[in-house]
Amino acid sequence: MLGFFAYLQATLGPLMPFLRDELRLNYTVAGLHFSGFAFGMMLAGTSGERVAGWLGRKYLFWMSGLGMSLAGLLLTLGQSHWVTITSAFLMGFLGTFLAVMVQALLSDEQGDKRGIALTEANISASLFSLVAPLAIGFSPRIGLDWRLALWLGVFIWVIVYALRFRTPIPKRKHVSTVDAKHTQTAKTSLPQSFTLYRIIIFIGVSVEWCMIFWASDFLITVAELQPDFAATVMSIFFGAMLIGRTVGSMTLRRVATMPLLLMMVMLIVIGFPLFWLVDNVTLRIMGLFIIGFGMANLFPLGLAAASDAGSGDVDRASARIAQAAGLAILIAPQILAMLSDEWGIFRAYAILPFLLSVLIIMILFTIYTERSISL
Repeated sequence: MLGFFAYLQATLGPLMPFLRDELRLNYTVAGLHFSGFAFGMMLAGTSGERVAGWLGRKYLFWMSGLGMSLAGLLLTLGQSHWVTITSAFLMGFLGTFLAVMVQALLSDEQGDKRGIALTEANISASLFSLVAPLAIGFSPRIGLDWRLALWLGVFIWVIVYALRFRTPIPKRKHVSTVDAKHTQTAKTSLPQSFTLYRIIIFIGVSVEWCMIFWASDFLITVAELQPDFAATVMSIFFGAMLIGRTVGSMTLRRVATMPLLLMMVMLIVIGFPLFWLVDNVTLRIMGLFIIGFGMANLFPLGLAAASDAGSGDVDRASARIAQAAGLAILIAPQILAMLSDEWGIFRAYAILPFLLSVLIIMILFTIYTERSISL
């Protein structure tokens, strides 16, 4: 189900050049689709804990997935950007409840191994994300259009529900009376370290979704690729994320979370100039692969660290993490879109080196803080 969420989420970037062409949208208005999705994520992240307690985990788990797939179907029917933006908002809002539930359930079930479990769950998300641009890129070549990818979302949910709706969904763990005082403290505030990890997640997600949402447009405008080929090339990016998360999951068993995260960011620093500055399609694609490999672990590793820090209240911590991710997706890609209308998308992508520099500083500061506390 996390893969299902990632699949529908990953369709928005590759389909946007087609939607821009059909509805004649500039970058700023097209970017509102991503902002709408992100705003929905923020609302769900803010209310996820309360809604889970009100409806129950199992009902929220299944119905949020159904709602996300139907919102994707609505987007394919929209003939106005207001309809399609609203659809993107509903996809983000309803789908994030599902992501919050997956993260909370894994954190509860796996305990001290939650970091590995969350990273491995995101491997399945990467696998499904890889399929989305392929579906969009190949659909025109077989006489269909980009809408097929979103129609498949409904099909995926139906298949999973039919096969697994009887699978038990664990209820939220209750804390013993002995730990009641600790629980009350956890409900009052999450630890300071959790705030640092949320900032790292915010910056990492900003970088990731500037690439996911706008790299296809960049390849069309700057590298002069055809829209269907650019969408297909994005599968290389998602394929690299799949490989990166697999390697990250194995490496996490031997390397601490923050140092591994720093290594992955440095890979992005190596790959980004190839994608951005080198006027050669093959080298741009190579850079895109390196970026995807490094970027694959920004969110899972940040999520693992934040989940460890917030393990006293996993539903609340998971919801706050989703809120930070939603805020990042709301702000960063829209800023890039507005800069693209003003300066062109090539110059607008200069925002990424700035974000990467800040991210490196934050990771180094966090590593230093952790070591100081341990001493």
